[in-house]
Amino acid sequence: MQFINQFSFLILAGLLLLTVGWVILHRTTGAARWLSLGAFTLGLIFSFWIFNPGPGNAVAELDLDNRQVGEGPVLLEFESPFCLGCIAAQPLVGEITREYIGQLDVIQINILAADSARLKDRYRIQFTPTFVFLTAHGEEAWRSIGTVDPEQVRASVTGDS
Repeated sequence: MQFINQFSFLILAGLLLLTVGWVILHRTTGAARWLSLGAFTLGLIFSFWIFNPGPGNAVAELDLDNRQVGEGPVLLEFESPFCLGCIAAQPLVGEITREYIGQLDVIQINILAADSARLKDRYRIQFTPTFVFLTAHGEEAWRSIGTVDPEQVRASVTGDS
């Protein structure tokens, strides 16, 4: 079931292509049929190119372990490139990153990257996006799957929790 999160764009685009292709093939004739189908396919390819989030920011486990105790809390976001929830969470993650600059390190980890396989196993990540909040001492304080609550982040950073 995990492949739905990781490759959701490809699955949705394939289903959309099949549906629209079926409609085009049954409602149009001749050259218009193939021209419409070709234009739709090019549109999907173009949208994939535009919305592809790229490889992500892989972080090695060693980098995370080498942080000095007391450097400050860390919010880990385990994501995958084609996860619609991960794409939808980016504005909120960006807002949290800007709001707590210097107080909180926000690290995005692409679970498909080879460097992040051990981190994925270490934190038992099964779904994306998963947010893991680590205290300044490196201990897991809480985790959230699917979305992150800005108020919970604020409370954890300021120590109001």
